[in-house]
Amino acid sequence: MGQDRPTGGRHNSSTRVHAIGKAASKALGTGMHRGVSWQQIEVQREAGGRPTIFFTGAAANVAAKLGAARAQLSITHTESTAVALVILES
Repeated sequence: MGQDRPTGGRHNSSTRVHAIGKAASKALGTGMHRGVSWQQIEVQREAGGRPTIFFTGAAANVAAKLGAARAQLSITHTESTAVALVILES
C-alpha cells in the first residue's frame, strides 16, 4: 500500500496497512486470495489529505469484473487499533 505515510510509530503504520488491505480485499470479494495481494492495493493522499485507494494487477482485474470504476476509502486509527472501510462504486 504504497503511499500511506505513518504519523505514529511502526506498529501504528502496520496496523493501518493491515486494516486497509483486509477492507479492500473483502470489498473485492476475494480476501487475500485468487491472485490478489496487498502489493496490488495502493493508497495515496490527495492535496487536502484525503486517502485515495487504487488497485493494480489481479486486484484491478477483479474490480473491473465487478464494474467498479473507483473505490472510496475511509480509515480511522488510534495508536494500537485501525478500522478501514472500502466501498466500490460503479
